[in-house]
Amino acid sequence: MKRLAAAIILVLLGAVVLGVGAYFSYGIFNNPSQKPEQLANTALLPETPKDTDIEANNIKEEEIVKIKPYTKMIYEYYYKDDRNTERSEEEPPHFMIGKTKEEMEITFDQWEIVKFTEEEVIMRRQMEGSSAQNYIVGVQDGYVAVFYNEAIDGAKIKEITDTPVSALPEDERQKLLDGISISGEEALMRLLEDYTS
Repeated sequence: MKRLAAAIILVLLGAVVLGVGAYFSYGIFNNPSQKPEQLANTALLPETPKDTDIEANNIKEEEIVKIKPYTKMIYEYYYKDDRNTERSEEEPPHFMIGKTKEEMEITFDQWEIVKFTEEEVIMRRQMEGSSAQNYIVGVQDGYVAVFYNEAIDGAKIKEITDTPVSALPEDERQKLLDGISISGEEALMRLLEDYTS
């Protein structure tokens, strides 16, 4: 009797084992997305990257164009009165190095950026007056100011900047107090950018 009970238990255990095995076999072979060897190593497999992760990596890999120390800076000034365009070329000043096109457009919002590569940046600006206008850069009410060399329409002051003379080094202050003669809007704009940067 005991032997019969033991035999029945063994048969039942065997049936359970076979049933479980058949269940997993059926599940594996009816799921085309996973092969048996994949199921065995599922816990060890790394998670596959999602499309958004791949896109983020691609964006990081794309290099953003910035001004380098060797970038050629070209400035074009178009004067409305005499329809003359003056063009100058120079190395970028230290405060421009590392800037992107978007940053330059914000900082120099009165300029049109015609070309922006690591090799060459072309900036264009429309200017009032003629290319031969003469100015004196000096001081008015404690600020850097621009005066016409000869009064135009009775006015001697062209503009007063937001740059206080007290913020400049002593030698620059003295130059401004003496007055700096300058010819043409291009040269004037460049000088003012040096003082206001």
